[in-house]
Amino acid sequence: MSSTPVGGAFRVLGSKPAWIAIGVLLINDGYLKYAFPSAVTGKLSDVAELFVLPLAVAVVALSVATQFPRFATAIAVGVYAAIGAVFVAMKTDVGFASAIRAALGPVTGGGTAGVADPTDLLALPALFASFALIYRGLRLRATVSRRWRALPVLGLVIFASVANTPGVPPNVQLIADPSHSGTFYALYVDEDYYGGTYPRGMYRTIDAGQSWTRIADGAQRFALDPDVPGGLLTLDRDIVSAVRGDRPNASARPTTSTSTQELYGARRLFVVTSWPSRDIFIAHDTSLFRSQDRGSSWVPIRDTTDLRDVAAATVEGMLYTIQDDRTLKSTDHGSTWRDVGAFPAEYVRLSIDPRDPERLVAATNKGIYLSVDGGGTWRSAWSKKTITYGRDFSGGAVFDPDHSERVYATLGGGVGLLVSGDGGATWGESELPALSVAVGREPGPRVLIHADYRGVFHESRPWPDLEPWTKASVGLPFR
Repeated sequence: MSSTPVGGAFRVLGSKPAWIAIGVLLINDGYLKYAFPSAVTGKLSDVAELFVLPLAVAVVALSVATQFPRFATAIAVGVYAAIGAVFVAMKTDVGFASAIRAALGPVTGGGTAGVADPTDLLALPALFASFALIYRGLRLRATVSRRWRALPVLGLVIFASVANTPGVPPNVQLIADPSHSGTFYALYVDEDYYGGTYPRGMYRTIDAGQSWTRIADGAQRFALDPDVPGGLLTLDRDIVSAVRGDRPNASARPTTSTSTQELYGARRLFVVTSWPSRDIFIAHDTSLFRSQDRGSSWVPIRDTTDLRDVAAATVEGMLYTIQDDRTLKSTDHGSTWRDVGAFPAEYVRLSIDPRDPERLVAATNKGIYLSVDGGGTWRSAWSKKTITYGRDFSGGAVFDPDHSERVYATLGGGVGLLVSGDGGATWGESELPALSVAVGREPGPRVLIHADYRGVFHESRPWPDLEPWTKASVGLPFR
């Protein structure tokens, strides 16, 4: 059997460097960049894919054009040039990247994000190293029968390229400072698949994410401190702590001592009100607890069996809970409750219009629901995508502090940021997947979103365009 250029290409695809590259790609995409998010693990997949993907594409192209062996080198050059050009365009032009994501959506399930990141161009040398390897293989040639050794690599390349494992991204909770434009806080928490949390730190930006500074140790949840402008309250296990300026301050422990409760969907419940009574609510063991002295003492007010979420209105004493498929309402700080109607979804994060306590927006595993009668009735406002499993649900809704008709919501699970301009009645979806969102005061940038392990982004255009999104994670522990 005579040797051919395509045989040489198959020989290269089945070589040790190709196997090593595909191994790195699978291990890094499936585990490393989620367990150890950093610049190294973030770029490692780009390096491995730029090495092995062009090899696989070139082999396919050469196999199709076996009747033109004299043009084998030209075909390989064309393949590598095309892949290099697409890679550069995706990393430097968010519009092009978004178009590629949309085109590949039916194959990847939306796993390819429309995010431009010029620093990924550092992986380009891998493309040239790969071309040098296949160019040598084309010159040496090999028998066509050797191609069968490369077929497992070809299959793995296709699998790894279109089915990147999403893993469990870090949980980054975002809060906007209502008194200072451009000031946001981020609480970075690692979570495993089973709901375990591993605090990593609390960060602040005063320039809408251009740079972040670590200001305190991590916690499970945090909220604005209603008594201290620019201050925060955190909840970690059974400890409520105050963070003022750059240092943690005094802390207080709940009076109970049993283990805390994890609420899937809502994660760990921590509601801090701005009422004159300064009520704080947490889910602890089997009860919903209330404190009115910044966490020094706690009073159980309700059983938490099948509790989904709790939200506090701006009206003093008014609370809503979703529990056991029902919507419950309290007007006396949670001391008594009234069943106001059925609730249509299993997992939920509830938000209340700060200017209308009867308007509720619920981000759920079935989409977005809206109630305009205080939870008496609900209607589906957006249901194009759903989240099946509760532990994967990462949702929430935020009302714009400067424009009450604008609402932003996240559902996680590959769903882009959802935006409404009519108080939650209708919604549009952004391209960038969003797990959490914060909306600050004017002037902008005003909207920050956490896009899984890719980092935090802010809008680049004013309402209603927003896109393209600009990376705003300098100083945060992302790649």
